[in-house]
Amino acid sequence: MKCCILCAAHCDPKVLKTTIGTWLDTYDQSYEAELYVGLHSNYSDYHPGLGELLGMIPYVKFVRVKEIDWNAPRTPLETTYRYSEMHARSLLTIMTAMRKDCKNFTHVAILDHDLIFYKDFIGWAMRTKADLVGSLFEDRSIDRELETEIAGSIVSAPRVSVWHMVLSKKLFDAIKDISTMVKNHLYKGRVFDVMAMTYEIAKMVGMNVRIEPEETIARLVRHLGSMSFNFSKIVHSLDSYNANMRVCESEYARRFPNGIDRLLRKLV
Repeated sequence: MKCCILCAAHCDPKVLKTTIGTWLDTYDQSYEAELYVGLHSNYSDYHPGLGELLGMIPYVKFVRVKEIDWNAPRTPLETTYRYSEMHARSLLTIMTAMRKDCKNFTHVAILDHDLIFYKDFIGWAMRTKADLVGSLFEDRSIDRELETEIAGSIVSAPRVSVWHMVLSKKLFDAIKDISTMVKNHLYKGRVFDVMAMTYEIAKMVGMNVRIEPEETIARLVRHLGSMSFNFSKIVHSLDSYNANMRVCESEYARRFPNGIDRLLRKLV
């Protein structure tokens, strides 16, 4: 088995290295893995640590992602889902690059940049033999009507949590237009956010879907959240960002006092 692992990153180097390091710390090498990370082409506008990240080449394959224009004119709905648009663009760019580059893979894993692995969630998901493995965002399996300050009343479709999910190649190939996996759009009165259509398609084409409660997945891998440079500091508050950064730094110092270079060699 072989998994192409995709991670859209827009965070401090220590955050991404904690995600990669804790996964590799649990990775038992029972499957092959190639790791693709999307970085915004203007990363240096946010942080001076680009060189620190690029030091992980050749173990990590980096993909340049063009950042959205945060101040561009948008409809109220587009403004509400502005951050999802940024994350979707990053994922789509990485998926396109991976599809051209990664050979003979059996699975695709999609990760957020701010995770702490306690066990190898990816290997566990692959061994379930399901075509889609993950949790539903907020454990919600039904439509929800939301009242937003900008867009008014909208109906949000359920989606697989984009923080950590694994797809079989069978499902990935069944989605002919991969942009449908990540684009945010309104269809028949329902808003599909990132990965909402993936969940819909998997059910429509009769794929084997394994959905676990968020609490169950959290015992394998924890999503910190609120760790993106621009969006999180503004929307989720600087206090939340700083608190999660302390958790991240503490975990990294505890598990990797000598850094993660030795672990990266697992990817050779």
